[in-house]
Amino acid sequence: MARLKTNAKTEKEDMEFERGRKLFYKTFPDCPKPKEIERLNLTMKLDHAIDILTGEKRWEWRKASEYYFRRLFSQEVYEYAEKHKDDEKFQELYPYALTMNDVVTIHFHDYNNEWFLDVECTGTYDVFATEENAQFFREELNCHDLDDEAAWCAAYCEEGEETEFYAMELGEVLDTNLDDLPEDRKKKK
Repeated sequence: MARLKTNAKTEKEDMEFERGRKLFYKTFPDCPKPKEIERLNLTMKLDHAIDILTGEKRWEWRKASEYYFRRLFSQEVYEYAEKHKDDEKFQELYPYALTMNDVVTIHFHDYNNEWFLDVECTGTYDVFATEENAQFFREELNCHDLDDEAAWCAAYCEEGEETEFYAMELGEVLDTNLDDLPEDRKKKK
């Protein structure tokens, strides 16, 4: 899983994280690593697909759920972790383990498969709806997708109970049949 980089503090944290990751895999070399998902199928509204085509939408967000957890995270890593749940050293180093699969391409489509949009995925992230994270996405990435949820969590959630999301950073459009749709279908509603 890629880690978002923002500033010197984060770069230092990233270096510490990488050291922890190396120590984890040196200590537990038989722990499986996440796999690469060549093509992740996701349904999407046509309006959002058009936003991707026009460059207005650069992130795809899915609220954390068991369904997306099973699709995006390595179940082999979690099974390995379950076998080592009583190992103190494992529990100490487990936060450094790679657990989220890398997604190469996202295949967006509607429920009827009337259209599709294949987009490069340049990163997958596990993000909590905190004001700090919303501010980072706003200021560093010009993305306001987390603003409303972070404001809601600030008002109504207990500390540590913020809503969790899986964010996928979108790269270039690889293929689509949206050009074949009639113009009246492409208009935003």
